[in-house]
Amino acid sequence: MSPDSLDFSFSQDLSGIDRAALLQEAAQRLDALGAHLGTGGGKTVTEEGQAARAIVDDVAEFAGYPQVYKITDKDFVKAKFTVPASFTKLTKDYTFYWLYFPVVLFPQYNWAFNRLEMEVKMRSEDPAPHKQPVAYQILPNQQFQTLVKADTNLEITLGENFEFGAKVPTLSANTGLLSGTIGAGVDVKGAAGAGLVLGPFNYHVKRAKIQHTTTGAERVFWRLDGAEFFQEDAPQPVIVARVPKDVKEVHIEASLYAYRYFNLASAGLQSAIASLPKALRLFFEGNLPLGSSATWDLTPSL
Repeated sequence: MSPDSLDFSFSQDLSGIDRAALLQEAAQRLDALGAHLGTGGGKTVTEEGQAARAIVDDVAEFAGYPQVYKITDKDFVKAKFTVPASFTKLTKDYTFYWLYFPVVLFPQYNWAFNRLEMEVKMRSEDPAPHKQPVAYQILPNQQFQTLVKADTNLEITLGENFEFGAKVPTLSANTGLLSGTIGAGVDVKGAAGAGLVLGPFNYHVKRAKIQHTTTGAERVFWRLDGAEFFQEDAPQPVIVARVPKDVKEVHIEASLYAYRYFNLASAGLQSAIASLPKALRLFFEGNLPLGSSATWDLTPSL
């Protein structure tokens, strides 16, 4: 599969599925099945039914309006960087914005999400292709995966070549603190507001397989796979957007899907699900997708 053909794993349109109602029906059937088989010990509520009810309250969504920060020459000067020649040349025709999209994750039943998929689409008021905003740089980025041996912080800089660079922060033997880090303790969520867009800033990365579409397009798609994601491990999606100078309006459409691997469920739950009607069974076997979407008009922040 080409990186630019990445799409959401669940093949159906979730907009036509009432996830809560489906899970409540599954819970009732699991309770009834347990009572029939005697696995509930005479109880009307089974552990499997409780699991289905609990995950009705899963949350995976973008948390409000994105952070928007205009990048200018002053940011390089403030960070004591030479203003990159590429930046100077590009800013004759384009304006660059740091866009951070906060994510909220609350998986229930102490059962983490294992796969996250995020899509951000940008468009301007002018339909002409050359008038569209595009992603110039993105995070998370698979080019840094070799640095991630465990869940860790990376020290990210949008440096003198106007591209993201990363390294694993080192510890000082004397202080136990990050050494050589101008922005130590500043994470990506506060970087723009603190005037530290250029970094270095701390960026938390889960040890997961990262796939994403290429830069230079209006659409960015990420897939983070093979880890356990709770709120403290929520991804921190960032786009450095390149916007044509005469574009005055930028609109965003974003979608987020979260999944948990059904093959990691308890043996009892897997066995019980196998006895459910096909529609319910396929939802569980499809890794219990949870989808949300959001739209924003960034025009007031440009």
